Amino acid sequence: MDNSVVMQAVEELAHWEMIATMIFKLTQGATISDVRTADFGGHYAIWDSAIFPGDSNGVPWSAGYINTMGDPIADLHEDMAAEQKARATYENLIRLTDDTDLQDGLKFLREREVVAPCPPDTAPPVIVHAFQKKTLKTPKPKLDTAIARMKDHQTRKGDSK
Repeated sequence: MDNSVVMQAVEELAHWEMIATMIFKLTQGATISDVRTADFGGHYAIWDSAIFPGDSNGVPWSAGYINTMGDPIADLHEDMAAEQKARATYENLIRLTDDTDLQDGLKFLREREVVAPCPPDTAPPVIVHAFQKKTLKTPKPKLDTAIARMKDHQTRKGDSK
């Protein structure tokens, strides 16, 4: 298997891990009253405080969501559509929270969808040319800053209890 495909899969799993970490930090220490108030009871009843991959309606993630047919052009279009759906979801989540630390983490993930890596052999020639000429700049997400802010936010929440 092509190493770039494996690396892209690892990156996508890392995105899920970051979202799971955000959810864990937001729900850590929640009381039963908090769970009821947040209408999180259905999740709690089945998975307790475990982070389970699913959508906002509680529909579990399935490998059936991975669409590929082996045609590089069709698969590239499917991937680009999935990246745009993820970007739009992150934008919606950013609008749903007033927590600036959480917004920073979501913005990082949104930026990764916008500049998702594309193997050079499948990238459109105009993109390859732009990177070679350094006319297309890829933003460098500040993961360390986002993680530090999340840790600081968690510390501040712990201090206020």
